[in-house]
Amino acid sequence: MTRPIEKDIRGLLDRLTVSDAQLARHLGVCHKTVQAWRKGAGSPSPAYYNRLLTVLEQSPGLLRPIPGEE
Repeated sequence: MTRPIEKDIRGLLDRLTVSDAQLARHLGVCHKTVQAWRKGAGSPSPAYYNRLLTVLEQSPGLLRPIPGEE
């Protein structure tokens, strides 16, 4: 069963304009870690979740707009 936080993370990752490897470099994790998050095989620790949000906030161009909210 997928937890709500995992759905949120996967939703964010699905909107990325960069590869898993590029995001991993931004976050300081292995690209396989990002791939696992995308597959729902795990989720980031609170520290990495906050880092993900910080990176996306500082670099909004990493995300595609949500359709209808452009």
